[in-house]
Amino acid sequence: MRALAHIPSKTVTSGYRAIKDGSRYNTYFPPPDERDRVIIKDGEVTDTVELMEKVVWKYLDDTKRIAPLLMRPSTLETCKAIWEFIHNFIQYKLDQRGLEQLRRPARSWAERATGVDCDCMSIFTSSILTNLKIPL
Repeated sequence: MRALAHIPSKTVTSGYRAIKDGSRYNTYFPPPDERDRVIIKDGEVTDTVELMEKVVWKYLDDTKRIAPLLMRPSTLETCKAIWEFIHNFIQYKLDQRGLEQLRRPARSWAERATGVDCDCMSIFTSSILTNLKIPL
């Protein structure tokens, strides 16, 4: 934990926040398909986590082009760059109560202005880390 002490403290809240225009990165993501959404009604946490892993592996190519842009000299700096990218360009929004949506990274990117929740941001992050061969 001491290594993280020097990282500026920013938080992601459930309320609207201003995000940056990320349109210059659109070409790094494939166009999503409306059928690529995984929706769980009142899913158990363990079921959700297992499905999240499947979504990461199934759509791993979604972040293969953006991942190298976020690579830094150290793992810590890379993780910080990934977090800042997501924080700066993807709006946070809770899913509808009782309905869990697990979006592939391309879908999260397409819906970045309206917002995605922490599960989708975790899938996005995991996909980048996996492409960079950084163990989770």
